[in-house]
Amino acid sequence: MTKKLVISFAPLLAIVAFAVMPAAAQAVPHWTVNGALATSEHTQITSWGTVTFRVVKGGTGAVTCKKADAGDIWNPVGGGAGLDSTVLFAYYECEGEGVCPVGDTLKVTSSALPWASELIEVAGVIRDETKAMHVAIECYEPGGKLAGSTSFVGSLKPRVVHGSSALHPGFEEFDPGSGELEVEGSKGAVTSKGEGEDKMLGFTEQELINAKPGPPPPPVKWWVEGKVLVGSEAIAEETKVVVPFKLELHAEGGKGPGFTILCKKVKVKGGAIEAPNVRTEKAVIYEECGVEGSPNNEDCVVETTETKPLKANLEGSAPAIKLKFEPTAGPLAEIAAYEVKQAPAKPACGVTLGKYTASGTMICNYNGVEAEKTEHALEFTAGSGSKVTASGPGVSGEAGFVVTDEVKLASGKMWSAF
Repeated sequence: MTKKLVISFAPLLAIVAFAVMPAAAQAVPHWTVNGALATSEHTQITSWGTVTFRVVKGGTGAVTCKKADAGDIWNPVGGGAGLDSTVLFAYYECEGEGVCPVGDTLKVTSSALPWASELIEVAGVIRDETKAMHVAIECYEPGGKLAGSTSFVGSLKPRVVHGSSALHPGFEEFDPGSGELEVEGSKGAVTSKGEGEDKMLGFTEQELINAKPGPPPPPVKWWVEGKVLVGSEAIAEETKVVVPFKLELHAEGGKGPGFTILCKKVKVKGGAIEAPNVRTEKAVIYEECGVEGSPNNEDCVVETTETKPLKANLEGSAPAIKLKFEPTAGPLAEIAAYEVKQAPAKPACGVTLGKYTASGTMICNYNGVEAEKTEHALEFTAGSGSKVTASGPGVSGEAGFVVTDEVKLASGKMWSAF
């Protein structure tokens, strides 16, 4: 860019264009035309509005333009998210603040068309995400010579707002969640945000164009050897512990540090996955237990512990499936009781001896369970959603609960969930 181009700018993207997203079993938004779900046949649309793009990082300045564009919308075969393509994009009557030197003419141009876009849903808001945008602002001297230009690139995702008629059409709003464009080559050092609205209608008959949420995904189900599970499949007793079991106990009223029960081995007693989306077990067995921090877990002995009978349900949808465990007696019932004893002929244990009871709900991340394999890892982490409380001598309140173990079917069959 030459010295005559004072500042940077951001493109006035308008509305549509999309990149494809797999149909999967996700709830994805779709385009509608006059209230009816759009088909895979392309519907021509036009959009127009006044948009301002303001530099928000690495500089100052703003550009306001009127814009008009044309393209197509459609919903792909198979139920994927609504798509669109912008084939023509024009800016006119542009005004700049701190962009070009006084007396120069400001022009905004777009390139690398067509731009592809895709409807997405973010925190309950439908947005139209356009990727690989390329917009340049240019300053021309009075004689018509190009004085300098700066290109902005990236992705924007304005909010899609519902319309009611040709007089009150749907539009795309550049709100704080719409994202930013960056100066090409700046690696994000100079960026700009959009402000304003971009109305849209069908080109041929001024059809009302809107977007609506997709239907909720179907419930997650167990699959075995490529088929939906019918009946049940037994779970192998032995598991492979990747991250040891830890129950983090906190001192009553926050007085004192508390301590952590650690177990190196986890078994499943009488476990099974059951159609369509349930897992049951007579007990989970924790072995080779002790108090974390005592040498080799030997000073404090924690007896082998069996949980109460448990039931779990698959929740969520790919790629964020979880498994929620509760005691069969209810979500607030006792999960297990862990008894801490002094090991014979060993140094003092250092914690209060006695029985410590855990109650509540255990939730694990089931990452990758939609891919069929012989074993799958249950990842109980600090952030996976478990709500476990503990009580015992000097202990009460919320307890930390972590463990990751890999589970197989007793038959050795391939299995999955989605």
